[in-house]
Amino acid sequence: MSIEDSMSRIARENFDKTLATGAEIVRGIQEGVTSVVENVRDLNVRLIDMAQANTDVAFDLAREVAGLVQACTTDATKQFDILTKQASELTTLSQCFASISAEPVTGRAGQGSKIVPFPTELAHGSRAARQLIATTISGWIVHRQMSGNGPKRTSRE
Repeated sequence: MSIEDSMSRIARENFDKTLATGAEIVRGIQEGVTSVVENVRDLNVRLIDMAQANTDVAFDLAREVAGLVQACTTDATKQFDILTKQASELTTLSQCFASISAEPVTGRAGQGSKIVPFPTELAHGSRAARQLIATTISGWIVHRQMSGNGPKRTSRE
């Protein structure tokens, strides 16, 4: 064999080896790219799942806030209703006490006395109304005693 044939054969073997190695490298690159694509896809799926979970939590919070606003509105309405009722009771009570307090003055002025009936809804009303009535009457009695217009206290000596 001639040198040329031998070199040709060596070149051909090297070329075949290079082609085989090149094919293996291409397969390796393809597998690497495929793996990267799968990993990116898995990452994107996980990111979408996280975004969905965060959105669900945000909507749950919005529902809870809406419920809280509703509860606050309901509570404010109840408080307003109670305060309105209490203001009405206080108005009636004040008018009653004003009439009772004015009675001695009108009696002294010779205009006669006008008896104002005590409102039965207050006498049989709430505990708070009864306490208010008792406190107001006690205060009125003490005031009359101190001003000399009420029964005198007797001291035990």
